[in-house]
Amino acid sequence: MTLDHYILEVSSPGLYRPLFTLEQYKKYIGEKVKLRLKHAGELNRKNFSGTLIQADNPGVVVNVDGENYLFELSDISYAHLNPDVFKSKSKKSKAK
Repeated sequence: MTLDHYILEVSSPGLYRPLFTLEQYKKYIGEKVKLRLKHAGELNRKNFSGTLIQADNPGVVVNVDGENYLFELSDISYAHLNPDVFKSKSKKSKAK
């Protein structure tokens, strides 16, 4: 008699879920995101963190420090959710 052993690994993208498609961006409108652009361009920076405001063709609008920026999906090297987990905890502790 042979006993076969199997290991099942289950994982999820977690809190910092990467974003690839326009549909994924649409699902998370209103959430905090972090983007890295392929090129710095005229803004002279590649990294942006802010709130996802809009997701339509050709790209996404992110509010960064009170200003809205449009990023074309083709210009984004990497993007992921960037939840403020400490802010959520402080709201719960204030409610008690």
